[in-house]
Amino acid sequence: MKVFAAIFIFFLLFSCQEGKAPVEKNFLVDTTLTVNQKMERIVTASYLSHLSVDSTIQKEIIAFYSARHYYPVLANDSTLTDRGLELSRSLEASIRFGIPSSRLIAISKKLHPLEKEVLLLSNFASASTDIRKGFIDFEKQKLRPKSVDKSLFSRAWYQSKSAPFDKVLLAQGPIDTNYRFLAQHFFHYCDTAYLDAKIIRVQEEKDHEKRAFDQATASLLSKRYLSEQADSLTVRSAIKQFQKDNGLRPDGQLSEATAKALTESTLEKVLRGAISLDRMRQKSDTLEKYVRINIPSFELFFFAKDSLKSHHRVIVGKVTNQTPTLSSNINRIVCFPFWKVPSSICQKEILPALKSNRNYLAKNHMKIMRGKDKEANPDKVNWKKIKANTFPYTVIQQPGIDNSLGIIKFEFPNPFSVYVHDTPSKSLFNQSYRSYSHGCMRCEHPVELAKVMLQYDSLGTKGNPLTPDSLDSLLTLKQNYPIKLMSEIPIFVEYQTVVADRTGIYFHHDLYGRETALVKILLNGK
Repeated sequence: MKVFAAIFIFFLLFSCQEGKAPVEKNFLVDTTLTVNQKMERIVTASYLSHLSVDSTIQKEIIAFYSARHYYPVLANDSTLTDRGLELSRSLEASIRFGIPSSRLIAISKKLHPLEKEVLLLSNFASASTDIRKGFIDFEKQKLRPKSVDKSLFSRAWYQSKSAPFDKVLLAQGPIDTNYRFLAQHFFHYCDTAYLDAKIIRVQEEKDHEKRAFDQATASLLSKRYLSEQADSLTVRSAIKQFQKDNGLRPDGQLSEATAKALTESTLEKVLRGAISLDRMRQKSDTLEKYVRINIPSFELFFFAKDSLKSHHRVIVGKVTNQTPTLSSNINRIVCFPFWKVPSSICQKEILPALKSNRNYLAKNHMKIMRGKDKEANPDKVNWKKIKANTFPYTVIQQPGIDNSLGIIKFEFPNPFSVYVHDTPSKSLFNQSYRSYSHGCMRCEHPVELAKVMLQYDSLGTKGNPLTPDSLDSLLTLKQNYPIKLMSEIPIFVEYQTVVADRTGIYFHHDLYGRETALVKILLNGK
């Protein structure tokens, strides 16, 4: 037993000493060795680990150099080549491709040029894969392990022989047109904007006009929207431009939304852009038709046959009643819908209203039901004795132009009991910051949306018998009428704070703060 113990201690001490021993680097200055002989010594698992190359990448890097007999491709024995310097400049500004620097290996200036080359190539390989496949696990809210897709890496390297590295990396993402718009505009934005990291708290103008104005001026100076010599009119103009760039109404006023946007640093905003790019990399839009709703931009899009057929402004949930992200299928359109009021609204809003006004139900065309289909008489209920947590009734609002759902509703199964619908409160669509609902999505011009959906509703060669033109006639009856769709329409309710179109990029406010944690992860790299 003592012999085995001695042997164990010997191996333990030997392995610890070996693990702590510095990597031999004298060969890098050995003039008797050729550059490919030096590269062969660098490209080993132990040396790559010493250079902080992730184990998941090492195999492909070793294979790359082995196939080239270990000849360098970006450096010589004394310096990086012009091509190596070009790649270095591209990766130093990797955020332009939506890849934060924390995702890459830091390259010290003290390293030998051949070591720098290996790290540059490792970063290029992993960045190519990240740009094509995405690197954020949105479900688990963490970064995926680094990896290299051999075919993507090989293709990117081959393309780099005839095109600049910037162009090659930019081309690695999905072919989707919307992704291309965002990638191109985001690259240009990062290439030209001043990426300040300073956070200057800005309050609303209504709270304290002068203080808010001074704070906004300081923030705009930090973001390079202003010069030190700017007067008050120039500041107002800069606020308007900032609002326009951030998807806000360009009125020059320091509202809550504008104050929050000014408080955020440009670096944080750019990291949200990287998050949006990564969301789009992981989409698979190969559907014939679908509805996409983006919560932070308050917009609904209906696509059919690879093109946008209908675009609508929407109202989404308040911060206290957030609209959920979800995927489902719209299976029917309901004309003049009933509204089964959610129990939370009954408890928090309708019961207090009834306690102060017994005519509230009649005024709002509502009925109360006990059980599934037994209507109760509200005049016989002592509402002041009813407690919110024991509210025993189901409240149903009758169809009509005053119904909270308006005159049309789009239904899709989901665990959140939300849907897309019309609203009698049309004036709210004029606001740029449309966060007013209890979680459902209120749609502007929903009848037009329904008509377009019916136009593209078919099963095989047979179209929906209810044509878009006949929908108007049906609505004139002002009666509840459900229209079953022949083929369900996929709907995706998403949360993407940075979007782009053909003309430019738009940074929307992180309405529900759902990207705060991810921004911190991208900053820290974990």
